[in-house]
Amino acid sequence: MEFYERVSGARMHAAFYKPNEMSINYITTALLKDIVFFCRDLFQLLTQIETMLNSTVIWRARLANVGTLNPEFVYR
Repeated sequence: MEFYERVSGARMHAAFYKPNEMSINYITTALLKDIVFFCRDLFQLLTQIETMLNSTVIWRARLANVGTLNPEFVYR
């Protein structure tokens, strides 16, 4: 949301993108660098969150067999 606000100049109004046109004047190298740093940090953060959740006994117990499908149910 922060990047969208910086490009469009508005919080809830999409001034950046209009049907069949897009203003690329607002996309700066500083914005692209910030997006790259965000993506890099996000990957590291998601890895930490995954490690923490997978090592939590309560989390794993509550999610055991959630979302599993029985082969007999699938091939009806």
